[in-house]
Amino acid sequence: AWRNLWRHKSKSLIVGVILFAGALLMTVGNALIEGAQQGLAENMIKRATGHLLVTSVDQANRDVFFAPHTIADITTYPAMKAVLEQQDYIEKFLPLTRGTMLILNEEGKAGDEFVFGVNFDDYQRFFLDNVMLVAGALLKNGERGILISDETRKNIFDRQKFWIIPDGAELDQAQLTPKAKEKAAKGTLTIKRELVLLGYSKNSMGTDIRLPVKGIFRFKQFNKIWGLNNFMDIESYRECFGYITAADKTIITPMIVFLSRHFLDEKSQDTVMREAGTHFSETWGNVYRDFFLMSSI
Repeated sequence: AWRNLWRHKSKSLIVGVILFAGALLMTVGNALIEGAQQGLAENMIKRATGHLLVTSVDQANRDVFFAPHTIADITTYPAMKAVLEQQDYIEKFLPLTRGTMLILNEEGKAGDEFVFGVNFDDYQRFFLDNVMLVAGALLKNGERGILISDETRKNIFDRQKFWIIPDGAELDQAQLTPKAKEKAAKGTLTIKRELVLLGYSKNSMGTDIRLPVKGIFRFKQFNKIWGLNNFMDIESYRECFGYITAADKTIITPMIVFLSRHFLDEKSQDTVMREAGTHFSETWGNVYRDFFLMSSI
């Protein structure tokens, strides 16, 4: 075999080069794919989901991001928070709630949109300032108001025929869609700087509230995925979705909690879940592992 190899040096060389190039391409290609997958996973963890999602044991539907329903309550959140703060393998965590709100319109039909209720400064710190301002201002902790995504604003215009701009701002023609520009040129464009909102779930309706639009935003990363979500301050969310009982003014709020971890094993999970009465589920298969809790407080 060795002698035959050198009888046809040119053919052997060509075959050898082809085999070497093929092996090199496979090795480099696999490395690039694995690197891209790992980079995407890390970016998704840091900017959007966290490693793990913790939900109430009463949460029947695992699709807590985009299904049109509210989230089951974690009534033991104060106890859970105390446990989480004591674990050295948990880097950080963020409570946040998600629901579907009706945008009421006295000039036409109502439209429904997804909304997060959260202390917005905390959200930005947890997800590395992934929300980028398009117009107006971002929410600050303790401020009342709503942030509308650029994608939601376009959808609202298409369905409800009005254009949203931040409270106190002037119309920016450069941000208008072609159809909105046509209406603006004719002087028939309806502009709103505040919205009347009503939270609802499959079991009940909340309270209609009027909120100023603080700003228009987009996500720096994964805007195509998250771009239909909006942000409301947590106190307005509680009021809008009816999570203040009339009898004793007790506040209970649907919540999502994001967690970042240093290390988490099964024993550690059991400790937190036993103390808090909840359960873990991975947010995106086996790849993403920071913490993200969804439920209610």
